[in-house]
Amino acid sequence: MAECSICLAFLKDDEAKLITDLDCSNRHQFHQECLTKWIVHNDNCPLCREKINADDKPSWDNLNDTAL
Repeated sequence: MAECSICLAFLKDDEAKLITDLDCSNRHQFHQECLTKWIVHNDNCPLCREKINADDKPSWDNLNDTAL
């Protein structure tokens, strides 16, 4: 079972709608809420540190609502 490298909790199959792939070369998976908070302050993948282009950043509706 994979884990979210941001919060270190397991990515459960029943949470599929709350899990998202980042557009890095390895398509790492994270909880959407965790990744949303990360992307506000960082421009790289939390796991492999590959730079994420501004055009590749997810544009979720709740980005500002969940920011730290």
